[in-house]
Amino acid sequence: MGQCHCSEANFENKNRNTGDGNNNKKLNNYTSDVEDFLGNERTFYSFDKSKKSACDFKIVKKIGQGNFGTVYHVYCEADKKDYAMKIIHKNRIRDEKQKQHALNEKNILASNNHPFLLKLYYSFQDDQKLYLITEYVQGGDLYMNMKYKQKFTDREVLFYCSEIIVALEYLHSKGIIYRDLKPENVLLTKQGHIKLADFGLSKIKNYKDERSQSKCGTPDYIAPEIVLGQNGHDESCDFWSLGSVIYELYHGYPPFFCKDKQKQIIDSMNKEVLISKKLSEEAQDLIRKFLQPNPENRIGSQGGFQEIKSHPFFKNIDWVKVNNLEIDPIKPIRPETINKEIDSLNGKKNYPSCEIDINQNHEQQQQYAVGSVLDYTFNYNQNFVQLPDQAARSQFSSKTTNDNVENVYILDGHLDGHQNSVQQQDPQVYAKGV
Repeated sequence: MGQCHCSEANFENKNRNTGDGNNNKKLNNYTSDVEDFLGNERTFYSFDKSKKSACDFKIVKKIGQGNFGTVYHVYCEADKKDYAMKIIHKNRIRDEKQKQHALNEKNILASNNHPFLLKLYYSFQDDQKLYLITEYVQGGDLYMNMKYKQKFTDREVLFYCSEIIVALEYLHSKGIIYRDLKPENVLLTKQGHIKLADFGLSKIKNYKDERSQSKCGTPDYIAPEIVLGQNGHDESCDFWSLGSVIYELYHGYPPFFCKDKQKQIIDSMNKEVLISKKLSEEAQDLIRKFLQPNPENRIGSQGGFQEIKSHPFFKNIDWVKVNNLEIDPIKPIRPETINKEIDSLNGKKNYPSCEIDINQNHEQQQQYAVGSVLDYTFNYNQNFVQLPDQAARSQFSSKTTNDNVENVYILDGHLDGHQNSVQQQDPQVYAKGV
């Protein structure tokens, strides 16, 4: 009604200004006003209809379960498209640090667009939950495929590793430290290309030399310097995680794996990594160079991604083709091939019924730790602004900062599977790292 009153006032003003002049001139003025008015009304209603809520999506099935959120395959009747919906219950957000995790993920997804990153379409909230609406990725994830295959070939490792490197290179160029690279977070499209997901533990750097003291990550893949926290950490922590993923793709379990996670992390700081002698010399060398406890000695720490890409392990990789998705992908093992009820994010089974009301009230839930999360709403078609490259931002002297994500360790959901793998290993076919 406000717009209507405003338009009526404009009509009256122009009518008075024209006096007894030419009727055609008055008619033209009115016509122009009407067009402006209708244009504003169309814009207003178009914007209003673009707002999304949980009611706009129908749940098809549950596809993932994390520490703070649940992921569903959903369908939007309005645009006839499939999406993935991540629901985070606000009553599980205990403090400002965890609140920042949720906002970090939304901010990173909302400001980046890359073929190897999960694409965010919408984000919104209600009194009880936060919602992320992303593209629906149908090929499961690396862990699920690894669990089915046990181990990967050189070609498969090369393919996945090269696409992960390109994704990390993009993130680092934007000043983003991923900090949670692991097989469960490497989703696969139905064609077989990767999509990095789950950026709740990521750090957006404010300037080039910024270092973080926050202690967060998954024990099987966390870099030693993150745990020690003495001098902070930078992007090179992602290279340790990448080395751990490569190791796991070849061996079927992470390096230094132990049921006692504290011992596992301590071993990663002090012991030499054992690598199968069956691997090529190039693969063994790359893993050793990634899994250097001192980040200054780690490949990529000094020479960046060019040093990594120039390693002999990648001698047959055409990086331009990798960037353009022109390398023939590895066809993924579809989730339904393994088990119709498998969780494509972490291998858990036996879902409860999908017939749930995502807007239901939970009377037994305790008081919410947070209310409205500021700046959480996002619509890709209206709000997307690409995050500028790190080099384009102001660069200051080196500092160490705490980004409010301290002491957050996320345990894996596939402990038993790795333990079984370790028990079956043959110590005679392993070589000490150097």
